[in-house]
Amino acid sequence: MLCGRDDDSGDGLLFELWNSKGAKAQSQVLEKAAGELLGHSVSNDGRLVVFRLSNRSVELWEFNGRVLVRVGGYRVGGRVADAIVSTGEHPVVALLWTAPLGPPLKIVEPPVRMLSIIGHDGIHLVDQALSQRFDTLSFAGESRDLAAFGNNAHGQGVAWFSANNKWRQEWGRGLSHPAQFLPSGQAFISGAIAPYEDFTAGDHHSHIASYARNGDLNWDVALETRGGFLYAVRTMPSASAVVVASDDGRISWIEYASKVKSK
Repeated sequence: MLCGRDDDSGDGLLFELWNSKGAKAQSQVLEKAAGELLGHSVSNDGRLVVFRLSNRSVELWEFNGRVLVRVGGYRVGGRVADAIVSTGEHPVVALLWTAPLGPPLKIVEPPVRMLSIIGHDGIHLVDQALSQRFDTLSFAGESRDLAAFGNNAHGQGVAWFSANNKWRQEWGRGLSHPAQFLPSGQAFISGAIAPYEDFTAGDHHSHIASYARNGDLNWDVALETRGGFLYAVRTMPSASAVVVASDDGRISWIEYASKVKSK
């Protein structure tokens, strides 16, 4: 079990690793120059971990037997909002970060959200400004395609970026109004699952939408949340299903046939 540790603990730890018997297998000190730990993400195959730090950098670690070994560190030009790592022999790290105002980038308000793709050797494959403000990223299964999700003052949105097209945005979908609370969506090998909130009828209604890799809408399901909000979304491609939890205590099982079973 991997536990990320932030600065609130006061002990300066980056992470702790515990084995199946509950014994501590590894502790890693966070260097002072790295600032604070903002979050971490594990690759879909469980082999790699990327840690997001407050000094505009990320660190990549790999499981080697029963411990984690540092692979490298990468830096960008602004605060990192999200960082994920792909699978495979030549993984890449994808970062969402906010470009600062003024020189040297000479960016005007509002601050621009950037997408950077960095190879395991540290080479920047892509550094591009996004036309929409996204907050989280998700790799599509074992591939290096990815989806981006956003919910902020600019609205709700999902977009697809193809590795074969140098991670240019292939399509985007969204609403102009923000959700009051919304969990991140997930990408998988055949597309993306995106939760959203609809206010067109006055009251908020929670939905789960499924998009194909080409952006076509597969299905859209309205959930019975009794006035609550979506709390977590997890895809289960092997079972052709999505599990959704809401803060009213309901758990919904959504089959790809678009039927909802709740318990």
